[in-house]
Formats: sequence, C-alpha cells, structure tokens
Amino acid sequence: MRLFVVFLIQYLLGFFIHYCVHGTILRHLFVTVVGVLIMLWMFGYGVLQVCLMGYGGYAMMMVMPRNGSKLGKYVTWFVLALLSYHHIEAMLRNWGGYDLVITTQTMLLACKMSALAFCYEDGGKEEKDTTKD
Repeated sequence: MRLFVVFLIQYLLGFFIHYCVHGTILRHLFVTVVGVLIMLWMFGYGVLQVCLMGYGGYAMMMVMPRNGSKLGKYVTWFVLALLSYHHIEAMLRNWGGYDLVITTQTMLLACKMSALAFCYEDGGKEEKDTTKD
C-alpha cells in the first residue's frame, strides 16, 4: 500500500516542483530532503545501509591510490559483501515471505559503485598503459 501511495505522491510533487519551486539550488535541496523522507517512510532506518555502502565505497576511492592498486576490485568486494549481508539478513528475518526491504536499492547501488570504482581506476592510468582503441 505504501508503494502505491508514494507513486501517487510523486505525481503531485512533480506538479508542485514544476510550478512552485524555482531555482536550481532550491530544487536540489527540496528533492533531496523529500527523497530522504520518502525513503525513511518506506524503509525505515534501512536507509543507513545505503549510506554505509555509498560512503564506504567513496571513502575507499579517496584513500586508496588510483593507479595500479586494484581499487575497482576492492570496492566491488566491499559492496558485494555488504549486499550479501543484507540479503542473508532479509532471508533469515522473513523466509518465504515478502517484505519491501532496502535490498533493491542496495543491489542497484552495488552495480553503480563497482562501475564507478573501475572507471575511476581507469581514469588514473598513464597514457602508455592504455589501449589504442
């Protein structure tokens, strides 16, 4: 039921943003705050799992050296380990049932974070280490 309500609210918010919220910074702030509030209403504090995965991956990319460090593999292992933990926890909590849990968002974020880490690592390579395609 919550998902259907959020679906309807998004249409109303789209009209509100289009006609009432003007300016780039104000729109970004409004959409960010409303998005976090909707996620908190839908998933509760499971949103913290998304933050841990996202900020943890970014922290690894900031701390580790870019070139020659296998950064993409380490970030991928990190996000896949967190994703596996989330799936196992959801499976043990409600085996055979259906719950709308945060693992859908963490699956998407795992794909995005691992791709970002590999692209970030490739961007730090020297010209001589790249292929000529």
